[in-house]
Amino acid sequence: MPTPLGHSFMALAVMGATPFVSPVNGAREKAWLAVYCVAVANMADLDFIWWNGAGFTVSSIFHHGITHSLGFALIVAAVAYAVARLRGRKDCLQLAILTTALYSSHVVVDLLNEDNYSQNGVGLPALWPLTETYFIFPIIPGVNRDNLFTLGNAKAVMVEVLLFGGIMMAVWGYRFWRDRGVVRATARE
Repeated sequence: MPTPLGHSFMALAVMGATPFVSPVNGAREKAWLAVYCVAVANMADLDFIWWNGAGFTVSSIFHHGITHSLGFALIVAAVAYAVARLRGRKDCLQLAILTTALYSSHVVVDLLNEDNYSQNGVGLPALWPLTETYFIFPIIPGVNRDNLFTLGNAKAVMVEVLLFGGIMMAVWGYRFWRDRGVVRATARE
């Protein structure tokens, strides 16, 4: 299982690859968009929190359920579209597409990580509602939820930082290089 850090790096990579960010956006607008992106990309893990009758508790009982699927990503995107529409935004469809990409990034990253916690099935139902089959393609070491402070978990976090942080830096580096050229071209005209 990846950490929120890995999901956040991927969220910022998705943000950097979108047309929502341009050289004319202000710092405040970019900051709010970054917060939105990180929140949506980590949202699937809210299934750790559930009501046990006496109050909210944190447990893995429902983790990696339907909230970890591409179908649920479309549901979240539909809600984002509806809220944006109610607020009078003109970019509702683009926001829904961004939301789908952000939420789906969580599913993809989880698919690529080891999952050795079989309480509710190894892997995740990525193609729900089409099938409830659990999928996993473990090529990245995952974090052990049973004992967080281990050398293995430190190694898994370092892999996340290098891999997902590297992807984020590559996307933003390309974006900076491309936007710099666009700004120069515009200044010459």
